[in-house]
Amino acid sequence: MEKMENTSYNIESRPMAWASNDLSPTAVHLDEQGVAEIQKSLKQFKDAMTRENFPLPTIQEQLVRASLDVHEGRGFAIVRGLDPRKFSAEDNAIVFLGVASYIGEQRGVQDKKGSVLTHVTDSKVWTTPPSMRHGIHTTTGLAWHCDMGTDVLALHVRSLAETGGSTFVSPSWSIYKELAASYPEALKDLCDPNWPIQLGALDIFSKLASKHQHRLDTKQGDMVFINNLGLLHARDSYVDPKDGPGRHFVRLWLRNPSLAWNIPQSMRVPWEAAFGPDGNGFPGMQRSYAIMPTLEYKPPKYTAGSAAFMLEDSDDVNGGAAI
Repeated sequence: MEKMENTSYNIESRPMAWASNDLSPTAVHLDEQGVAEIQKSLKQFKDAMTRENFPLPTIQEQLVRASLDVHEGRGFAIVRGLDPRKFSAEDNAIVFLGVASYIGEQRGVQDKKGSVLTHVTDSKVWTTPPSMRHGIHTTTGLAWHCDMGTDVLALHVRSLAETGGSTFVSPSWSIYKELAASYPEALKDLCDPNWPIQLGALDIFSKLASKHQHRLDTKQGDMVFINNLGLLHARDSYVDPKDGPGRHFVRLWLRNPSLAWNIPQSMRVPWEAAFGPDGNGFPGMQRSYAIMPTLEYKPPKYTAGSAAFMLEDSDDVNGGAAI
């Protein structure tokens, strides 16, 4: 967390400085016409993958408002009403990319191989021990964090766990406000870009994040969009069913150049690795859209932190069939 030099604005007035008990998140509920519109656009979307080639005239305004709320409002939105069981894996990926293009049209790469779609799951076919996998590829809980390489975190819920696996969000402004009022010394440590490991300050930060948390009541098929610079997110541990698919989220990193925030200097290295030095990607890079996780899991060098994938030379988790 970088020090905020300009504190003249009133944090209290910011929509993203919410309290969990007064939250009414933006939700785009798709009716039959909206679903039919998506199915029609699916047929013509193909490789171009832009909102111009995925027209959604009936729900376009709702999606634009959702993007505005992600960037300038509560900080997250949910698109609900699609059943992923009615689509093939490839079509699910295309629909996700098409709808997500209305939230942020630029898509970041999530590793050095150019993976645009990645899979947050614990595949039953993997034989690599969980202790050798990245945390997002296990059933363990994930502490409060933000992804290092993106403006907007997008998740498509293909399937849910039998128990657990809830996703939580917490507003960094509300945490900052309470740190400033009640824990100024901890805030000073956290705002120092060269601060050493301070377990006490991190413990206070984590407790405040949990205090202000909001649980996302996700349903199968939901598309969740989270402001990665304004909100933290976390996940509790889960148990998958013995039969059938387990918890499987597909992840995109998005940027909306019209609404984008300035990127803190401390986050620019992984951000530029995802979106390029000027935010316009990497011309000539071969980008991969894996529609399913790879059948064989290759242990990464690092097992924690989203920046680990940007530093990893040969992460093959998302090397399955691609579009």
